[in-house]
Amino acid sequence: MALSPASDVSADDVSRSLQASRESEIIGAALRCFRQFGMHKTTLQDVADAAGLSRATVYRYFPDRAVLLAAAADHATREMYERAAAAASRGTTLEDQVAAFVEEQVRAGVDQRARQRVRAAERDADFLETYLQRADRAAHTRMQYLKPYVEAARDRGELRDDVTVDEACEWLSIAMFSMIFWPSGEHFDADDPKSVSRYFARHVCRGLTA
Repeated sequence: MALSPASDVSADDVSRSLQASRESEIIGAALRCFRQFGMHKTTLQDVADAAGLSRATVYRYFPDRAVLLAAAADHATREMYERAAAAASRGTTLEDQVAAFVEEQVRAGVDQRARQRVRAAERDADFLETYLQRADRAAHTRMQYLKPYVEAARDRGELRDDVTVDEACEWLSIAMFSMIFWPSGEHFDADDPKSVSRYFARHVCRGLTA
């Protein structure tokens, strides 16, 4: 007996849900492997073993290592920005909110560097390459997460009259991108998230606020 259109839609929804669940499971396993071995040393077999799946199953969802690396990087980025946005929501001014947002980003970077120092005395080259390749997407993601806070600052009268919300979001996103390359300076410690966030927010936000 032929399925009704409603049944077809339901079957498609179930199929998409199962695919998303399996992809999420594989990405989670990949991230665990990255934390343990580093991106450079992680193989698809490592990921398959961590997920309790065959390598053929992993290939079915991620046809090569580069695709899996990109998907894992996007997933980790979204999770980090969600934590950053949650931290920012507790601030009452744009400077406080941006400082909280930056603090979470820096903390993630510090944690990663700490893990890398345990494994080796150099930055994970695969991570850096993947990060740079997806810089445009990451910039857009940052802007979307920042926009509600910039809009609220505008509504509170904090934003300068000659600065639009989109301009402010773009500037903050560009400035935040540079943080991955920051060494420690005379006025902040790159391994201290609060030190970096205060320095960043003070000097970047005050060019935007009235």
